[in-house]
Amino acid sequence: MYTQQVCSRYTASLLVEELVKRVGGRRTDRVIVVGCKHIELLIELAHNGFDHVCCRTALAGPNAGEMSADLIIIPAVDQEPELEALLGWLRGGLRPGGVLIFTTAAPQLTTRSRHIQKVLRQQGFTTVRRHLEPGGIQLLCCRKIPMLQQQAA
Repeated sequence: MYTQQVCSRYTASLLVEELVKRVGGRRTDRVIVVGCKHIELLIELAHNGFDHVCCRTALAGPNAGEMSADLIIIPAVDQEPELEALLGWLRGGLRPGGVLIFTTAAPQLTTRSRHIQKVLRQQGFTTVRRHLEPGGIQLLCCRKIPMLQQQAA
C-alpha cells in the first residue's frame, strides 16, 4: 500500500484549486470530507470560502444537518479501511448533480481504484480520472447521472 500523505497543506491547495476551476465546486456547496485526518483540506476549503464543510467517517451515519451533500471528498481512498461500507452509503449521500471526489497518492490506477470505478458505474455514476501535477495525486471525479441510476436500481 502506498502511504504518502495525501492531504498536506500543499496537496490540499492543489485539490481545492481543482475543485473550484474544473469540477465546478461553488462556495455555497455543502461539502463532506470523509475521514478524520484531513484538517489541512478543511482549512483550505474554509480559506477558499466554503462555509458548509463537515467531516464524517465511513461507518458513522451523517449528522442531522448533513444528510446529503453537493460535494463528497474522500482523500486517501487507497488507505480507507471501511471502503465497502462507504461505497454503499454514497448512492444516497449526494444531492442531484453532486460530485464525488476520490484521491490517492498511488502513481497509477490500482486494482482497488478499478474496483471503485466498477462499483460506482453499477450504482449509476460516471467517472473521470485526472492526474494532478506537480503533487502526483490521482483524482477520480464522479457524478450522478439520473438515467444511469434508474437503470442501476
